[in-house]
Amino acid sequence: MREGIRPVGIGLVLGMLSLFFGIFWAIYLVAGHEQIHKTLEQSKRPAMEEKISPPETQDGHSHNHSRADEAAVGSEGQMPTHEDPAIGEAHEMLTRGHIHEMGLGMLAIAISVVLSMLFIPDWLKTIASACAGVGGLFYPVAWIVMGFRAPAIGMEAADKSVMPIAGFGIALVLIGLAITFFGTLKTVLTRR
Repeated sequence: MREGIRPVGIGLVLGMLSLFFGIFWAIYLVAGHEQIHKTLEQSKRPAMEEKISPPETQDGHSHNHSRADEAAVGSEGQMPTHEDPAIGEAHEMLTRGHIHEMGLGMLAIAISVVLSMLFIPDWLKTIASACAGVGGLFYPVAWIVMGFRAPAIGMEAADKSVMPIAGFGIALVLIGLAITFFGTLKTVLTRR
């Protein structure tokens, strides 16, 4: 059993790291909810201020307060919960990071377990397992990065900015899955 697991150990470890990260990310999303909203709101303000800058006084300072400043703080000094659609969408992306981290972590573990039972070379098992594990870590991070960038640069620009990370992660997971699929076919169809 131990020798069968050794070639896929990297995928098992990375899959478990994905699960740990996904769990701790979910805890942070709940425990740090207000701080996340403040961070997203602050990243949104500079982008808005560049587009619409208030008139400056003679001393070169602006003394106008924007509606975004007023909307950022509720009537009792509390941050509003998803009243701003941009913040709501950004928070949704951060949540998707957790969901994808958990799902792809489980997929990396499942792929690694299946690979350990196949009749294919150990080096191929290691490559497939590592691809699934690394891809499972990279792809969800793209959602998290996109969530933090979206309020400042917009959804479309945030999506384009993480496309290389997301594409790399997806490609690696697909490579790991394809090797596992063809290895499974070979093992099932081969008589020993």
